[in-house]
Amino acid sequence: MFENNQIVQQMDLIPRYSNGSTWFVLLLFLCVVFIALARVVQQSIVSISIQNTLFFETQEDQIGKGVRPNALSRLLLNLQFVAVSCMFIYWFIDKNKTDNQQLFATLIPVGYLLYQLCISFIAGNLTGQKKIAREEIYFTLALYNVLGLVLLIEFFIFYFQSGPQTTALKIVVATYSLFLIFRILRSVFLGLSSKVSWYYIILYFWTLEILPILIVIKLLFDGEISGMIN
Repeated sequence: MFENNQIVQQMDLIPRYSNGSTWFVLLLFLCVVFIALARVVQQSIVSISIQNTLFFETQEDQIGKGVRPNALSRLLLNLQFVAVSCMFIYWFIDKNKTDNQQLFATLIPVGYLLYQLCISFIAGNLTGQKKIAREEIYFTLALYNVLGLVLLIEFFIFYFQSGPQTTALKIVVATYSLFLIFRILRSVFLGLSSKVSWYYIILYFWTLEILPILIVIKLLFDGEISGMIN
């Protein structure tokens, strides 16, 4: 009898508690609401976003095949990405940092998304490649729609499990990096399709997209990255 009680106690699930857990649950509910509303506006928005992301075709070709996202549905899915990415950053961040540092770090994914959109728009207008810029923005928004859905699934898995947080951090970083690499490949395809030189493609991505995010990560997460590696 005593041994059975011990076995039952060992099998009891240990809930994961964290600072701000109520807010996390509320934001998770908000994410689900965003997705539900997006599918109410356009039922096929998820499949359309996946096609926009995975199929290496121009925007004109995809629209010609009927793959056209609704603007409101796309906005709702982008808001869902904002919510879930901010939750992940706040969950991972070192609580010894000041409130301003925590707030700034939490908004990094949103800021980087806006930065990508602005840089594409500015570069397209300065170089006269407005068509490429429009397509770059179009496919970037689609990619973040899909990334937000993947991150939401990962958050559900990691937040309500008792596994090590460092494992979750590595998987999320790998997921985000994979999507960024895929975005670069997608953009290279667009550039080459428009007869843009390899030199200018590499120069653009290294100086305006890759290097800035590496600098920000180094400045804000140097301690966390060193701890994860060690």
